[in-house]
Amino acid sequence: MHITIPDVSETLDRLMTVESTFDGTTQPIRQWVSEHRAKIKDNRSRIKDKSPANDILILNMFLRDLLVRAIKGEMGSRVYEKLLAVIKTKADLIETNYREVLKNANYRWGVDDGCK
Repeated sequence: MHITIPDVSETLDRLMTVESTFDGTTQPIRQWVSEHRAKIKDNRSRIKDKSPANDILILNMFLRDLLVRAIKGEMGSRVYEKLLAVIKTKADLIETNYREVLKNANYRWGVDDGCK
């Protein structure tokens, strides 16, 4: 029995041109990958910077990543956008604001479980 395995490079090249839609934006997968790599580079530089000005940005990235593990796709994106809109300074780090974020984003496990 012979199994033909396609060339990985050729397969990836074909996939990269496929258009994909997420959160209302449609673009080739190659563009999604490029944007994701740029965000990783930007996030790494913020973490290395150690500037207090980056504290909230880093915290919101961390919270986003924790929440996205619990909620997929557009819902995770919606919660992150609400976080960015509400949590802007260290003074905003209060439970009331987190409850507002989760409520406004319709967090799927509810505000009480999300705030834990």
